Amino acid sequence: MILNKSKLEFDAIKSRLKSMVLTDQAKEIIENQKFSSDVETAKKRLDKNYLFRKLFLTNHEFYLKDIFDMEDFISDIEKDIYYQLPGNYKKLERMLTEAIRVKKLFSKLDEEFKLIKNYSNELSKHSKLIDFICSKINDEEEIREDASELLKGLINEEKSLRKKLQSSINKLMKKYNKKGYLQDKLYTSRNDRFVLPVKARHSGKIKGIVQGTSASGNTMYMEPMEIVELNNNISSIYHRIEEEKKKILYEIGEKVNNKIYEIKKTLKCLYKLDFEIAKAKYVDSIDAEKPEINKNGNFEIYKGRHPLIDEEEVVPIDIWLKNDKKGIVITGPNAGGKTVTLKTIGLFTLMTMFGLMIPAKEWSKISIFDNIFVDIGDYQSIEQNLSTFSGHINNFTKFVNTVDKNTLILLDEIGVGTDPEEGASLAMALIDYFIDEGATVIVTTHYNALKRHSMEDDRLENASCLFDYENIEPLYKIKVGTPGSSSGLLVAKKLGLPEIIINKAESYIDKEHLKLEEMITELEHKLSKTEDLKENLEKENEKLQEKMEYYENELEKITNKKTRKKMESLQDFEREFFNIKDQLNDVLNKMQQKENEKEEVDEREVKKKVDEAIKKVKNEKEKIKQKMKKIEKPEVGDKIYLEGYKIKGTVEEIDKRKDNVKLNCNGMIVNVSMDDLIGYKVEEDEKSMKERKTNYSVDKTSKFVGTEIVLVGMRRLDAIEKLGDFISHAILEGHENIKIVHGIGTGVLREAIHDYLEENPNIKDYYYEDRRGVVTIGEL
Repeated sequence: MILNKSKLEFDAIKSRLKSMVLTDQAKEIIENQKFSSDVETAKKRLDKNYLFRKLFLTNHEFYLKDIFDMEDFISDIEKDIYYQLPGNYKKLERMLTEAIRVKKLFSKLDEEFKLIKNYSNELSKHSKLIDFICSKINDEEEIREDASELLKGLINEEKSLRKKLQSSINKLMKKYNKKGYLQDKLYTSRNDRFVLPVKARHSGKIKGIVQGTSASGNTMYMEPMEIVELNNNISSIYHRIEEEKKKILYEIGEKVNNKIYEIKKTLKCLYKLDFEIAKAKYVDSIDAEKPEINKNGNFEIYKGRHPLIDEEEVVPIDIWLKNDKKGIVITGPNAGGKTVTLKTIGLFTLMTMFGLMIPAKEWSKISIFDNIFVDIGDYQSIEQNLSTFSGHINNFTKFVNTVDKNTLILLDEIGVGTDPEEGASLAMALIDYFIDEGATVIVTTHYNALKRHSMEDDRLENASCLFDYENIEPLYKIKVGTPGSSSGLLVAKKLGLPEIIINKAESYIDKEHLKLEEMITELEHKLSKTEDLKENLEKENEKLQEKMEYYENELEKITNKKTRKKMESLQDFEREFFNIKDQLNDVLNKMQQKENEKEEVDEREVKKKVDEAIKKVKNEKEKIKQKMKKIEKPEVGDKIYLEGYKIKGTVEEIDKRKDNVKLNCNGMIVNVSMDDLIGYKVEEDEKSMKERKTNYSVDKTSKFVGTEIVLVGMRRLDAIEKLGDFISHAILEGHENIKIVHGIGTGVLREAIHDYLEENPNIKDYYYEDRRGVVTIGEL
């Protein structure tokens, strides 16, 4: 049971899903999909969502086309109403053809995609029916002229008669036009009969049948007697043609009805795939990840982003309820993010139960529930004579009567709308009752009584919305474990309320209340500074980590260069790593000075990583020295392996004048300078050769295969670095174009890739592979 679900705005997510489907049937599935409180069902839904998203991003053939809403048509066929528009049968044929394509695609998937492969069982092949419909109806959704021998003969006969009629009527046009009887030089038709536009005053001069008159009465549309018989014959042929077309449509309808059960099953499966693909597109658009699911009431959300807030404005939050806690009391300033946090928790729960991944880190955890009760916003109703407080009490009454241990209760500003002391007391009583019943309770409040209550009750956890006391504005960040101050007077002062009034207000505040607020404010102030320091340190560490990764990648490139001349740059790498170590030591010294204001950091672990990176540079340098030996005096027929080129081939020719050799590498001829013959002869003992390869090589095999590279989920710097290597590889391999799979997501990675391609001189042109924008084609 979900009470007041609309307050969590899940319908807005449904609307976005509906905008991504192709059919009304898929929209109905979205509307009718139930929230599952069964852990296994919810897990299976999320697993499918994850796999559909992965397949959508990595397989350019995975999409749906040519699917239509066919429910009314199928219903008519089941009622033996076979006389349908030819276009309806053609649409069915296209859908059945699409089903065969999708079934074939699924059959090629790895076992990893078993949940998707299972859909193949619901997709039937109807090749004979498809061929039959194609033989009767053309691509313009019209019955083919050769759909039957009789129809073909009738149409040819009609064409012959019309040709005769045209010849006759043209002669009559010339005859009567010379006499000035006609209003116009063109003939027309009335009542499916060809007629001449005769001036009314001359109508008696032409023998024929009047088939109509103009609105002014000046023109009589006459069918001359000379063509009456031809018109009669054409009319007769036309009706026979229509009767034959009806028979053809009836014949198609009968064949469709004979397979109606399998067809319905196939169409239903295509509509479900339409639904699943829309879900995959949506979670990709919000950069969602698959959380771990439980049903014990505990959850952990890391870097969670409300999916309905603009990605440029939303502030990620970390909030959790664990260690057998049963409730959270969230406090803090107005407009500080308390309600958004409450809605985010509720919305993530609904998304998980619906089968949608959430926009948070993949190590997040979500609990699902049998009941979700929501009390957010104003429930005032003039029509029902309800005040704000009465509206809330009505909700609480429903909650109390149905609450159990599998219930999530979300209460925003609990106890408002009445005397603050009574409201706080009522709030504490309700929270205690719900927790005693085993429910999970999340509340927001400004009441100090609730702050104290949450600190005294071990079942409750505190959380606060952080506040910037220097700029007097909320930070929209959540800190679990500490209560927050409402900061009402500070905000009022910033907004211009005179200081004399602020001072007067403070004099009215209870001293104990004021003392508690001051303590909380001081704690928040320290936390705010700590969070800033922590954030800055994380950014510094991230930059250092990126730098280390960059140089490790560069080291790997160095080991693959053609000659030993490139080894000189290893010394630069050593110097740079030592610079990194010095920078990190400076950061760690600063951390030591501020240790009373920050969380503890494992300095030894960070230093250890840098030392390992430096050691790796030295080891690789030694390995290169030992391995890179010039092959002396090669001979025709020698099989050699070249480290710089990563190729193995047979010496076919030695040109001493040009000082180079020709290598045959599986049919491809490669010219190599004698100076570049760095490697070894393959005739060496195979075992020692393998050992030498293993001892030396950082990456013995090519990192790339084919013309496609997948960059989904990578950071921009890493993705651009990898793409640059891939372009070089593709050029050496002689490829004319490459496929870059970057996904959709927020568009940041895709934009960075396009900026790089724009500036790369090796790229002639680039464009999306299809309208989805998941894959970019680059022409070399």
